Amino acid sequence: MTITGGPLSGKSEAVRRIAGALAGRDELEVNVVLAGVRPEEAADWTREGPVEPVAAVHAGAGADAHAQAIDRAVETAKRIAVRGGHAVLLIDSLDGLAPPAARRAIAAARAIVDGGSLTVIAASTLPVGGETTTVALDAALTGAGRFPALDLVRSGTLRPERLVGDDGAQAIVQARAEALDQRGT
Repeated sequence: MTITGGPLSGKSEAVRRIAGALAGRDELEVNVVLAGVRPEEAADWTREGPVEPVAAVHAGAGADAHAQAIDRAVETAKRIAVRGGHAVLLIDSLDGLAPPAARRAIAAARAIVDGGSLTVIAASTLPVGGETTTVALDAALTGAGRFPALDLVRSGTLRPERLVGDDGAQAIVQARAEALDQRGT
């Protein structure tokens, strides 16, 4: 899953809130990779949590350093899933990676038959391709004090009926149509 949006849309805050919601759950191994963040953001995560990052690569580091940090975290999470555990890898963000490396990180998500699972949730300015779910945020809504600043038209998932049932999927279609109508006026 990717959380997308422009600058100041709330992507990092969404990742932090997800980490907070999942932290402390005994059945989950939650790991955070900060790639391309400002040093003070990495310090905030380390000091305030909710989960201490397993890697923090600052914005000035090259794309190779970002990719290596993310690849190491993905491999660790895969091992947890193979052993029967449930790993959640949160990445903020994929923006410094080459598109193939970003898609590879998202594609690492899996559910292993008779084993564990790996869930990958990453922030990115744009969808990277290959994700089954995209949550798009709108900086204008964030600026107006609305959080999460969900852009319903650009957000979506494959087979929403599996997540929210047939009635919920139909409600999503209706809400998107209304949002499109509002944009047209």
